[in-house]
Amino acid sequence: MERAKKGERVEFMQVTKETAYGVVQKGGAKNITVILDGAEKQITGHVSFFKLSDHPIPKDKPNMMDKYSIKGFKNGGLNTDGYMFSCTLLKEGIPIAHISQGGRGGPNNYSPMKHDDIKTFMAEAKAWCELFGYKDPIEPEDSWVDWWLNDRPYGKLGDKYFESLRNL
Repeated sequence: MERAKKGERVEFMQVTKETAYGVVQKGGAKNITVILDGAEKQITGHVSFFKLSDHPIPKDKPNMMDKYSIKGFKNGGLNTDGYMFSCTLLKEGIPIAHISQGGRGGPNNYSPMKHDDIKTFMAEAKAWCELFGYKDPIEPEDSWVDWWLNDRPYGKLGDKYFESLRNL
C-alpha cells in the first residue's frame, strides 16, 4: 500500500504472526494511525506495513437499534465542558431529528421532526442499553449516539462499550 485514507479498512501481520484488522484514523503516504477492531488500541506505523482489507468490521447481533443511523456529523470543537457537534438522526434512512451538543455539560438536544418517532427512538435506546447490561440508564439516547459516532466505526460491540464506561 502506498497511501492510506481515513476510514479505509486495513490489516497487518503482528509480531505473533496473527493478522490484525482496523480502520485508518489518520491516513497518509508515510506513517498512518489505525484504530484496531474493538476500539481499545491504536497503532501508528509506516503505510507499507498495512494492506487494504475486506475483512468485516465486528457488529452486534441484530437488535432494535439497527434501523437507526446518523448522518451529517459536524464537529464544532471543544467548549467549556466537552465537544460541540451537530448531526441528523435517521430511522430507516428517513431523517427524524436534528441532534446537537453545545459542549457545556448536560444531555444532547434532540429537535424532532416527528414527535412520535423520537419517543420511539428514546424508548428503544433505553432497551438497547439494558440489552447490553446497562440497567436504569440515564440519557440512554446519548449513550447510543456516543457509541454510534465514536466506537461503532471501529468495531466496538455494545457490551464492550458499556464495560468501558463502568471502568471509568
